[in-house]
Amino acid sequence: MKITICGSSTFKEQMLEYRDKLFAMGHEAIVHPDYEAFVKGEKQEIWNQVTNGEHAEAKKAQGYIKWYYNAICSSDGILVLNFDKKGIKNYVGGNTLMEIAFAHVNDKKVFLLNPIPEEVSYTDEIKAMYDVMLDGDFNNIKQYLSGAKICDHKSVGMIVRNDEKILLIERMKPPYAFALPAGHIDGHESFEEMAKIELFEETGLVAKSLKLLIEGRKENPCRRINGNWHYWKIFEVEAEGEVERSLFETKQIKWVNMDEMKNIALRTEDYRAGKISEEKWKKNPGLEPVWHDWMKELKII
Repeated sequence: MKITICGSSTFKEQMLEYRDKLFAMGHEAIVHPDYEAFVKGEKQEIWNQVTNGEHAEAKKAQGYIKWYYNAICSSDGILVLNFDKKGIKNYVGGNTLMEIAFAHVNDKKVFLLNPIPEEVSYTDEIKAMYDVMLDGDFNNIKQYLSGAKICDHKSVGMIVRNDEKILLIERMKPPYAFALPAGHIDGHESFEEMAKIELFEETGLVAKSLKLLIEGRKENPCRRINGNWHYWKIFEVEAEGEVERSLFETKQIKWVNMDEMKNIALRTEDYRAGKISEEKWKKNPGLEPVWHDWMKELKII
């Protein structure tokens, strides 16, 4: 993949650092050659213009804006280095905003290294144009470029009852825990549509009817890039068919009564309190923390 690195000229050292990181991953990375010269102490007359209030003149004389436009058009995407500057967290200046726009209108991927700055007047414009926020972790771009999924921050969960029992699954993959059937929306038209799909994939059951019980945002992690929060809709589902465990997603699937559910939830509380190690939790988990919270809010436990 060919990636142009963008950001404030103040971040010139970091531009070279991240260029080399991309090179080490086997990708082509583009930085204007003047930035390397500035870091080496060369072309000081131009750097003095940049730092002494004559930045506009330097941009015109050196053709920086057109150069970056052409570089972006020839790339597959841009990596925006938005570190703190001028007292603004995760700074994105006007010039970098233009470069984000160049990439966006030319259908190039826009990677932000850090979260979107909230102290600038064009926060909404950045939100409308970026594709992937790496959350300060460069390893996330490795995952993305290797084909990892990006979190859509939308999750659906299903409560299925059989008399006085509720259906639980034990996850085979992180986050390790007991949970109720759930999944990402992944571009489907509605939460309801995905609820039916996910329920069948994870349990073999067919949803006959759905009743929305509760919805809202939770700060729960998932395995995907940027997967640190989700907007949830929780449905009570009337289902039919025979329960069948997914061989790829679940270690076990079972109906639990309320006493069993409360005991599993108590293990979650001990885990959150630091009384259970990660190793012991993985071998004998409790209820996934986000589900513990939903069950509490719904007064099921």
